[in-house]
Amino acid sequence: MKFKKSLCVVVMATSAAMAFAEGPSTRPSGDGATTRPATQGSLKALMQRMEDLSKAIEGQVDDASQKDSTLKLVSDLQAATKAAKEQLPGKVKRMPEADKTKAVADYQEIFVSLLAAEKELSDAVKAGDTAAAHAAMEKMEAAEKKGHGEFRKKKAR
Repeated sequence: MKFKKSLCVVVMATSAAMAFAEGPSTRPSGDGATTRPATQGSLKALMQRMEDLSKAIEGQVDDASQKDSTLKLVSDLQAATKAAKEQLPGKVKRMPEADKTKAVADYQEIFVSLLAAEKELSDAVKAGDTAAAHAAMEKMEAAEKKGHGEFRKKKAR
């Protein structure tokens, strides 16, 4: 009997360790975003995560019955944005040191404005103010365009 209990404990611990080692799921959730943590991955993966979350938010921000879900999406978006802020785009990494300091400050500034707009979005959703939510999303889109214009690698044509 003692052997069976020990074996059961070992099997359960091994299963838990294996599940933890595999990492989180990346299956789509019901809100159109994925279930992976918002703070893991390359800058490209984080940016894609931010885009997915933004689209999911946009698709349900007007629906008051989705308030809790929308707030969760905004929280995940904020986490992804904070994680992306801590990484540098390749374009900046390849710059000469003399140019890099200003570029890093500019990059960080864009993320500060993006996080401020995301906070406005969260506050608007909590208040049920869809007009303010849309205004915040416009600010987020402007920050995205500015950041991509300055720091995204230009595609060869």
